[in-house]
Amino acid sequence: CSRAPYARSGSRFCSGRTDVKGSSGSWADHTGGITNYLQSADCSWGIAPPSPLNTVELRFTMLNTAGGDVVQVFAGSSNTGQLLGSYSGNLGGQLPRLVTSVGAMLVTFTSRASLTNTLPGFSAVYNNSRIYFCSGQTDLVARTGTIRDHEGGFGTYAPSSACSWLIQPNTGGNTITLYFSEFNTQSGADNVTVYDATVGGRLLTS
Repeated sequence: CSRAPYARSGSRFCSGRTDVKGSSGSWADHTGGITNYLQSADCSWGIAPPSPLNTVELRFTMLNTAGGDVVQVFAGSSNTGQLLGSYSGNLGGQLPRLVTSVGAMLVTFTSRASLTNTLPGFSAVYNNSRIYFCSGQTDLVARTGTIRDHEGGFGTYAPSSACSWLIQPNTGGNTITLYFSEFNTQSGADNVTVYDATVGGRLLTS
């Protein structure tokens, strides 16, 4: 019954599943000038970037629900994925920012039927960026530079990586200095080794 006047005024409440495939966007649980979300809501949004090798970032711009009315965020395209966050109540200025590198994200919203609601619900924005993982050999000829096992804003390197970088500046000189500004790999399984390529591949460190 409560849907009819809102529909006539142009308001739209979320319903079922909506798949979002753009590189960025925003949405809310309802639109059209009404200030409260719908009772008995059961909605979900699947965020699926064009490429699976993307990070997905979700940022809530508002979240204010009644107790028991819950927004949940999962890594992946279904609620069987890792639960990234579960939120209810008024988060005020502590709005979460969530990131996953699995290439998809699912947001769900459920509200109870028994509560007469006057709260605004939630709104969110998302964007995604490409992850670039190292692969094969890269020849570096500049005098200075930076080496990374991956780029794209997420902190996890790819499994089964096999990468190498040959540092051979075309400006000449006899000394090459390498500094590690960050180093965090799985101990005993994932290794970084450094060789002196001018002396028969002599091992410098591992």
